[in-house]
Amino acid sequence: MGGLEPGLPVRITWDALENRTWAGRTEITPKQVVSHSSRSVGELLCSVENAKLELLPNTNVSVRINSRERLNVLAVPRGSVETIGGQSFVFVVKDSVGKTVLEKRPIQVGIADATNYEVVSGLTGEDTVALPGDADFRDGMAVKVVNLDTTNVPGGNGASN
Repeated sequence: MGGLEPGLPVRITWDALENRTWAGRTEITPKQVVSHSSRSVGELLCSVENAKLELLPNTNVSVRINSRERLNVLAVPRGSVETIGGQSFVFVVKDSVGKTVLEKRPIQVGIADATNYEVVSGLTGEDTVALPGDADFRDGMAVKVVNLDTTNVPGGNGASN
């Protein structure tokens, strides 16, 4: 909630009209947060573009607020990033003397969403990052690359163990 401020872009979806989204902006941000069952709730006022009056009052909707955005950045899946003692790292797939191994690589992360981290430094777009599988990764571990599908990974290459 600390990143909320007036003027942030808002995207609203409603299950009753699955293929429709509404755009808006935050207007008034929460002044306080109240405990509600097992959640903490803050009320936020948004303006919404609803010229066709398709979005009905008093309905349950999903609201996504974009508090920060950077375009054309290198991003990796959250599941590929480990953090120990404040240092984030990933395992990069490398060729080494006729076999494929993992190299533990420290990275600096930036902003994040529910599925990805921005990589500020430590990787290039040419690196292939290993995604966790059934085994715990370790530096120098021999692996077999089984999938290089990057359709759901913006800005980078992906590999699975």
